[in-house]
Amino acid sequence: MKSALLSLLLLALPACLSTGAGALPAWVDAPTEHPGCSRRDVLCAVGIASGEGPGVRELARQRAVEQIVSSVLVSVENTIEMDATSRQGDEGSFWTDEIRERIRVRSHQEDLPGVEVVERWVHPVRREVYVLVRVRRDLLLDRWLPGVERALDEGHTFLSHADDVAAEDPGRAIHHTLEAWRALSEAYGDAVKANVVARPSPDGGRARAAFEQASLMLADASTRLSELVSGVAVRALSGDGQRGTVRGELGEPLRVRLEYRDDAGAVRPLVDVPVSFATARPGAAVLLPSAATTDASGEVTCRVTDLRPTGLAANEITVRPGFRDVAPDLADTHVPAASFTYHLPTAAGTAVLVVIDEEYEGAPVCTPVVEPALAAHLSLFGFDVRSLSAGRDPILDATGSALGAAVGDDVDIVLRGTASSRYSSEERGLHWYRATARLELVDVSDGRTTALEAGEVKDAHRERSEAGGLRALRLLLGPLEASLEESFVSDYVPGTSRQP
Repeated sequence: MKSALLSLLLLALPACLSTGAGALPAWVDAPTEHPGCSRRDVLCAVGIASGEGPGVRELARQRAVEQIVSSVLVSVENTIEMDATSRQGDEGSFWTDEIRERIRVRSHQEDLPGVEVVERWVHPVRREVYVLVRVRRDLLLDRWLPGVERALDEGHTFLSHADDVAAEDPGRAIHHTLEAWRALSEAYGDAVKANVVARPSPDGGRARAAFEQASLMLADASTRLSELVSGVAVRALSGDGQRGTVRGELGEPLRVRLEYRDDAGAVRPLVDVPVSFATARPGAAVLLPSAATTDASGEVTCRVTDLRPTGLAANEITVRPGFRDVAPDLADTHVPAASFTYHLPTAAGTAVLVVIDEEYEGAPVCTPVVEPALAAHLSLFGFDVRSLSAGRDPILDATGSALGAAVGDDVDIVLRGTASSRYSSEERGLHWYRATARLELVDVSDGRTTALEAGEVKDAHRERSEAGGLRALRLLLGPLEASLEESFVSDYVPGTSRQP
């Protein structure tokens, strides 16, 4: 009898848990059924976390807030997508996927103010914490709408200024229109959020009007900007196609002119317009004039200095009006540009002749080690490395034009010198050898000479023979390779030791 009663109690226990203390409150599945969330002027959501303690309750609260943010942003993104899609069909519109994405990302960068915890509940069996939170819609609108309305006023003012000066000063008209476009594009995401949040609230009409005005004004500014920028041309006047030397400068400054062609075909210079110079790869440090704006002729110049290796023979500098300084959301594709090409020597296009005499006790070694090792090291960096088996002495001694005659027209650099070793002493059954090297790099074109530094080294060998001298010579390779990279390779290959 007791066994039967126990069985009945065990069967009844799950039912008691599911319908009694373990039953979920109605607000878990339907937050608006809670009295604190039944009003239309609040946003509510539920967050769930497993475990015990204050950290779990806070995690559940955060997840509830994330639910509110997510529900708002889904509607925001849908609105932005629909509006952007309709604007992209406008002729000459500045709506692009890049701009739409920046607006979308900006709309996500917001913390919700005034989050209130309405109720908490802990599941007695599963130890799950349920937290119901709410946010007042008017607090969100107080955060977003005033900024949107200020941006609308700014946009209107800037567009009016642009209309006033368009006929006389297209440069200023572009600047004012850029300012309007920037203010409106930055506020557009908040306008969408305010419209989404305010729909069921008393401020719905105000938010809707702000959103519609922001959308129309942004489209208007976009169209005006497109029309104005389409008349801008950047002319490269001089400085294109120059040859430079690494760590040197281009002999002639780059000079450009900004022009504007109006609807009647008249061309005028764009005056006091900022100009930006940029390299496609890390290649040159471009120094602009003290005032990086066009002069009364619409011209601006810059000197290119401290050229750095890029690994490319042909390098490009792009010149654009500094429109993005005013409106960072603008895509480069919307800004006219001119390009200058400059040329730098590269490893692959540089022929290096390596001629190094190696000696042991004043006599040539049977198996050279320094020359082939340094030649192989240069080859790793892509240089066109040459060597000679005969006729080496004239190259070791020649200078100036005589060196050019000795190596021929197809050699750019000569790495030459001597590496020698000698017996030093015997200590505790070991024979010690010393080695030194005197090497230099010579630019055949101008005779410029760079010494390679490597101090004296010594090494021990069990016998007194040339093998010991060769061991000492091999110890020179590390310092010589490092000096070679520092003094020479870094002028041709980006990322080596002399790069800042």
